Amino acid sequence: APAAGLEALAAATQTPAFPVLTMFPVDWDRFLVAGHSPLLSAFAPPEMRRTGDLSCVPDARPAQLDLGLVLQLVQRTTGASVNADAPLMDSGLDSLGAVELRNLLKQAAGEGAAVPSTLVFDYPTARQLSMFFGAELLAPAGDRLVRAAATTSGKPAPSVIGGCSVLLPGAVRQLGSLWAMCSSNRDVVSEVPAARWDVDAAAQLTGMDKQPHEVGLRTRHGGFLRDAELFDNAFFRISPAEAAVMDPQQRLLLEHGYAALHGAGRRKPGLLGSATSVYVGVWASEYTEVLRHSATRSVFASTASSCSVMAGRLSFVLGLQGPCASFDTACSSSLVACHSGILDLHHQESDQALVAGVNMLFSPGSSVALAAAGMTSARGRSHSFDARADGYARCETCCAVALEHAAPEQSASSNVLGCAVRQDGRSASLTAPNGVAQQGLLKAAHANAGAASRELRALEAHGTGTALGDPIEAGAVAAAMLSERAPHAALTVGSIKANMGHGEPGAGLAGLLKLLTVLQNAQGAPNAQLRSINPHVRAALGGRPGALPTQLAGLGSSQRRGFAGGVSSFGYSGTIAHAVVRAAPPVATAPSLDAGPAPIRLRRRAYPWRAPDAPPSPLDALEPELALYDTRWQPLAATGAPPPPNAAGTWLVLEGARGATAVGAALAAALPTGAVVRRPLGADVPHLDAL
Repeated sequence: APAAGLEALAAATQTPAFPVLTMFPVDWDRFLVAGHSPLLSAFAPPEMRRTGDLSCVPDARPAQLDLGLVLQLVQRTTGASVNADAPLMDSGLDSLGAVELRNLLKQAAGEGAAVPSTLVFDYPTARQLSMFFGAELLAPAGDRLVRAAATTSGKPAPSVIGGCSVLLPGAVRQLGSLWAMCSSNRDVVSEVPAARWDVDAAAQLTGMDKQPHEVGLRTRHGGFLRDAELFDNAFFRISPAEAAVMDPQQRLLLEHGYAALHGAGRRKPGLLGSATSVYVGVWASEYTEVLRHSATRSVFASTASSCSVMAGRLSFVLGLQGPCASFDTACSSSLVACHSGILDLHHQESDQALVAGVNMLFSPGSSVALAAAGMTSARGRSHSFDARADGYARCETCCAVALEHAAPEQSASSNVLGCAVRQDGRSASLTAPNGVAQQGLLKAAHANAGAASRELRALEAHGTGTALGDPIEAGAVAAAMLSERAPHAALTVGSIKANMGHGEPGAGLAGLLKLLTVLQNAQGAPNAQLRSINPHVRAALGGRPGALPTQLAGLGSSQRRGFAGGVSSFGYSGTIAHAVVRAAPPVATAPSLDAGPAPIRLRRRAYPWRAPDAPPSPLDALEPELALYDTRWQPLAATGAPPPPNAAGTWLVLEGARGATAVGAALAAALPTGAVVRRPLGADVPHLDAL
């Protein structure tokens, strides 16, 4: 006030020494609200001075603090309004402010309240703080999350799929469109979009024994998601700067993970602090290559593509406090994650389990490595169980399911009856499947589910379309699932990989959702790429009642409890999984998984990424010299040159008006394991330089 300022000025000028005056504004309401300073409180207006009471805090000493009051005190501390669900440390509150806010809340609640010094770190949002200062104010902070002791004796109860979310190639976004794709024999594999990478340049990246042409065929096709660059960062309270650096897989997991919980009737406020577990199937992200070749560096890069953060960010953003983990067991990752979610519910470690699987392709490097190893198909498709099987086509996917305890009224819902995980152990090689281990897996899963193998009507097989894997899987299925079946009750076998490619770590969950649509529609979907059955698959089945339909096939007479089926997912690391599911055809009075609550309204914006450029070729530095020659790669035998000792592979042919001595010397350094054919114009016999 002016009067106080004049009084201070008069006091300063009456001192014998030369006065030193400093003027600064003070927000006494904020400065003294957490307590009083013996030195500075004397300068405060009398009405603002502190003697330990809360005269300036509305509704002093309330027994409980509601959300509105907590927001007022937070605003008093930070000087700005905040969102009730936003982390306070992200809203401008620093560590000193956290101490100040804790003291303020303690005074507002009463001196008898037990308030930990780490309050704002344990309850980082205004809503969580208001929950802390609720009816259980004096209880220890962790007590509200402690569940009753689990009693898990007897047969495990089935878990119900309360909600799901799906995003697959071909713009598949619902179970209805998933069934439409599979039932119509639709093929959604395409050439690699130009926005991802240059397929022709990728073919030249191989240093293996396969020719660039063959590598190009094996890397040219795949199943790709649409609009994967779109994300509503504001909905999940993530800054644009962080969203721009985040692995798009993390963004997809946030949207589809919450969509699955939303479909199960959960909302953000109710999820906060809940004992909800999160398990994600994922493997080493190719997005690290995008970050490595990025022209800019970001403080968010360390968490942008981490596998552990794939699951951790879901728990962080939604405030979930149940178990949380990411699984990388290669192609079985998401079904192994599902197994953990089922166990959580059985042992009552969580109220519900969110299980997700994701896979995206960002860089040609992984595709080239798989192609060079002969794992992917030169025809660009997964020819499951077909005589043309020569590998699989890669694809992208993001699927999520919310698992819950099955209530009695949900007996006819989509239930996961049981699951098992095993390992191939000592198979023929590290990546080779083991038929005996697969038989043990199938029997263990059926025992866990309490279902005899003859009760199952459909099998969603792993079925990658490899010459070795398909016959081995068919043999295991024949031994474990077909030997006791009646001839008229054939097991319908299929694989979604024939429609869209192999989703790798996300494949198991995509297969589970496809199996649900088969059981709900009481029809087996046709095998999209099947023209002529692989003779080794036919021999493995041995005439047992197993069907590989090429058109819609009924599952048999309707059953009151619905139909049961199994889904398999095998990782090339040897970890294999199988789950048993029961689902009934939907009735008019029961909503389907697609017809859940009102859809989430998202306002997405584009966060595109730039695929890393192809690594520079060792020939790039030789462009000026090579321009003088007609250069091409040829097999050694096609050069017409006498081969030097131990020569093999592909050679660079140089034809020009003069010798290639300088070029050959440079190539010797650039291509130490290669060779160059020098063929001057007019020469009858080319000269060969082995490098």
